[in-house]
Amino acid sequence: MLFVLPLDRQFAYHFLENDCYGHASWIHDRIHLNENEIDIAFLGTSATIQAIYEEAIENVLDSTYGQTPRLANLGYCRPGRNLHYILLEELLSEKKVNTIILEVREKEDRYSHPVFPNLAKREDVLKPVWMFNRDIASDWVNALLTRYAYRKQKFLHNLSLEYPVDTLLFGYGAGTRIAPEKELQEMLEKRREPKAELSQWQKDFYAKYPKAYIEKIADLCEENEVKLVFLFLHFYGVQAEEPTELDYYNGLGEIWLPPKAIFEKPSNWMDPDHLNINGANELAPWLASKIASMQGE
Repeated sequence: MLFVLPLDRQFAYHFLENDCYGHASWIHDRIHLNENEIDIAFLGTSATIQAIYEEAIENVLDSTYGQTPRLANLGYCRPGRNLHYILLEELLSEKKVNTIILEVREKEDRYSHPVFPNLAKREDVLKPVWMFNRDIASDWVNALLTRYAYRKQKFLHNLSLEYPVDTLLFGYGAGTRIAPEKELQEMLEKRREPKAELSQWQKDFYAKYPKAYIEKIADLCEENEVKLVFLFLHFYGVQAEEPTELDYYNGLGEIWLPPKAIFEKPSNWMDPDHLNINGANELAPWLASKIASMQGE
C-alpha cells in the first residue's frame, strides 16, 4: 500500500532537512517553486557544492562574454550515480535545461546513494539497476520508511505539510576555512601511499553499476536534447591528470579537465576534499570561458 499510494515530492525533499545542510529542500524549491529558469545545471557531490560558485561564473559570463545563462548548483553530499539520475529526472520535469554538467572523480563510486530511496519515485525504487547493486534491500526498506513517515504525518497526526519556500537562486556552499598545511600534507602522503590494484576484471565488474546510471543520464539528456558535459574535480593530493574512465566519458559527452594548478594550491582548500571560496573563485573564470565557448557553438 505504501508503494501504491503517491509520495508528496515536497515532503520527500523536506524529510531530509537535517542532511547535507538542508540542500535537498533548496533543490526542490529551486526546481519546482522558483520561477527563474535553469539553463545550465551542475550535478555532483559536496565537491560540486563547494567548487561551483554560480554567481561568480554568471558575473564573468555577463561582464566578459555578454552572456546571461542561468546556472544552478544542484550538488548533493556523498557520491551515488542513482541520485544524480533522480535529480535529473526531477529537474527536466519542470525546467527547460540546455546543459547538464556532471562531476566525475578519478574513479567511479560503485554504490547506491544513501538518500536515493528517500527521493526516488516508486518506479525508480522498485525497478532499479539490478546488476551488482548491493543496496537493493536497504533501499526498499528506506523507501518504505519515508513513505510511512509521510502517511503518518499527513493522516495519523493530521499535521500540516506546508513549508517555508527557499527563494535563494544559487546552491553554492561558500567555505571560508583554509585547511592547515599539516592537514593537507598528511592527506597528501596518505594518498601517495601505494595501494593494492584491482585486476581489470574487478574494475570492470565494479564499474557496471555506476555506468548503468551514467548511461541512463546520457539517454535522458539525449531524449530531452540536453548537452551532457563531464567535469573532472580533483581531491587534494590526487596525482591523476585525468579520470580513469576518460575514454568512456568521451563516448557519452564532452569532458572538461580544469587546470590542475587550481587544485595544487594549498590556500584553495577548505579541507582535503573540498575547495574553499578562494579555489571556487579561481575555478569560476575558467568555467565561464568553457561555458561561453560552448554557448557560442
